[in-house]
Amino acid sequence: MERTGQYVPNTTASDKTPKELMVEKLLTCDDLDPRPSVGSQIQLVSPRTITGPTNQTNTQKGAIDWGNQGLVAYGINYTVVIVDPTNVQPVQCLDRHKSPINKVMWAPTVRRKVDESASVELVSSDTTGHIIHWDITIGAALVVLQGGNKPVLSMEWVPGTEKSDLLLATLHAPYFLIMWDLNKQSKLWKKDFTDTVLSF
Repeated sequence: MERTGQYVPNTTASDKTPKELMVEKLLTCDDLDPRPSVGSQIQLVSPRTITGPTNQTNTQKGAIDWGNQGLVAYGINYTVVIVDPTNVQPVQCLDRHKSPINKVMWAPTVRRKVDESASVELVSSDTTGHIIHWDITIGAALVVLQGGNKPVLSMEWVPGTEKSDLLLATLHAPYFLIMWDLNKQSKLWKKDFTDTVLSF
């Protein structure tokens, strides 16, 4: 077979599964490079549907987040569900919100002390403006924050001056921005806007 740089399926391999064909394609297209291909390092999983009741608010952009540790967090009604997507098994259910969840976001990996192992944390917000900072490893809320009674429109992590800083910016309707220090469990500042601001 002449090498053209494109994957040509083997006609005798009709009994291969789609997963095997995908792995073969990923490996064949990169076989001129002596290093292992990206395809050989990624574990392919079948598409799956995670079922469960939901609220219309939970379906908005931002009510699901895939963490760099491989776990998926999403809001179902008043509960944050943590799922391992490789086997679609719930790892943790976090139940403390009193209204529907509209935002979920994994925290960056932070070590607060030199001798302490890194924790797995996330934040979630609901339609009444409550923001909960969670420690997934113990399944508990570290702090509940509230800057108003309106929904959080957007959340973003903000780099701090120290590696251990955990700063969160939240944008609330009708248009004010709050900077939180989650390590100190306090509001650093709040800025009101006269113009319409919907996201960062």
